[in-house]
Amino acid sequence: MIENKKILLSNGCSWVWGDGLKNPETERWSFHISSKLGLKDENISVPGSSNKKILRNTLEWFDSNHRHLNDIVVIIGFTEMTRDYFYNALLKENQNINWATGNFQEKFSDNLNEQLKGLVDSTQERLELFNYYDSNEWKNWWKQYFIIHYDLNHFHNTLIKNIIFLQSLFKSYNIPYLFFESFGCDLTGGQRKINNNLVDKTNIIDTSFATFIGDNELDYSDNKGHPGKKSHEEWAKHILSVLRERYER
Repeated sequence: MIENKKILLSNGCSWVWGDGLKNPETERWSFHISSKLGLKDENISVPGSSNKKILRNTLEWFDSNHRHLNDIVVIIGFTEMTRDYFYNALLKENQNINWATGNFQEKFSDNLNEQLKGLVDSTQERLELFNYYDSNEWKNWWKQYFIIHYDLNHFHNTLIKNIIFLQSLFKSYNIPYLFFESFGCDLTGGQRKINNNLVDKTNIIDTSFATFIGDNELDYSDNKGHPGKKSHEEWAKHILSVLRERYER
């Protein structure tokens, strides 16, 4: 099912884009897989993306490139579950929240106070926002968001729905695909391991990119923990073996 394809469509966060690499376009895992299979490397990932943004970007690409859907193989790396993506009606644009980590709610009050200052400071950089609220009002705005709307169970359930939706979409067009966890979303294990019966686990790689790097003592490209050149090379080999096992049987 992959021998006649022309495009490898990959999406995710910085771990898919190749953050920290000297030459991301020729060193990231999607390039290595594309080269091995003779495909065009169509990497639409955006550093800092949330899973919601990954879904949206994928759908937008499908809509804009509908005539190419018979030519593609899709590989998506899901990211930290606590990242969010929402529409700010004041700015009339979408915004990312991508600084949170999985242990954010373990010490909620400490983390909340620490993050509120940074959020208010970053809000102040957008001078047009002060046409609406002053800094104290923005602090209350963010506090209400985290207390009322920020919930890990909600993010987990949303991720499951998005995975089911994408799987159904790809199957309806007979598109070969694989999913994996870059880090932080419990796709293959952890406290919130996905056990929904509607999720087809045959196309989900059974280890995360982060775990793969640790287990194999591979490299990082920077002090922010992004995968290094060797990590991308070895991860590409692993993905390719899973892809061939799944679709060349």
